[in-house]
Amino acid sequence: MMHIAYEIDRLAAQAKRGTEHEDHDGSTFPHDHFGLYCGCGAALVDASMLPSEEEDGESR
Repeated sequence: MMHIAYEIDRLAAQAKRGTEHEDHDGSTFPHDHFGLYCGCGAALVDASMLPSEEEDGESR
């Protein structure tokens, strides 16, 4: 389990790099839906940012 938490922290740091969120503390990865959020509450990555199945030709 620690490995997963480390990877989420690493992904959040990468998503924040070079943005207005870079110096914000923390991140959240809600268990009830797909998304990675900055400690300030802004979405770093969520399902609406991913290409739809029609756009990428893959099924999820």
